[in-house]
Amino acid sequence: MNVKNSTAKNNVRYFYVFLTEKCSVGVISNHTAQHITLVPPITADEQIVLDVAKSVASRFRQFKIRLNGRTMIGPKKDISVIDIRPNRHLKALHVTLFDELEKQNINIGYTRYARDEYTPHITIKNYLPAISETKSILFDHIAVIHKYKNVKTVLAKCMLAESNEK
Repeated sequence: MNVKNSTAKNNVRYFYVFLTEKCSVGVISNHTAQHITLVPPITADEQIVLDVAKSVASRFRQFKIRLNGRTMIGPKKDISVIDIRPNRHLKALHVTLFDELEKQNINIGYTRYARDEYTPHITIKNYLPAISETKSILFDHIAVIHKYKNVKTVLAKCMLAESNEK
């Protein structure tokens, strides 16, 4: 089996998100921008990570997601989040990213809350912008975040095709 994970750069990781705040490609921060996680951090070749994001984004049309108010999650129920209402497009996008990574022999490793147990949400942090808990958001991209130690860089934003819906 040809495993394409990058073991030489074990501190370099990538993850896929939808950014819920304006954040341009190239932005570098110690804090992750406000987002919905699509795939948790993985170790892999950067070009493969980018190619998978572009490929998957090209197969999906933009869609709307609805937020569902605040709740508390975590083992101690001490993490404040905004839930995302169930959405078949979001679920399909999440599963397709996992499938494509697996086809590339990328070991995702962390699989809790993935696939059938995927629970999309937006974590509330004091330093992040406020977001309406009941508004609808146009889901229009997959962002690739490069993570090295505690520094996160928006490496790419792969746009989904425009929707025919108005």
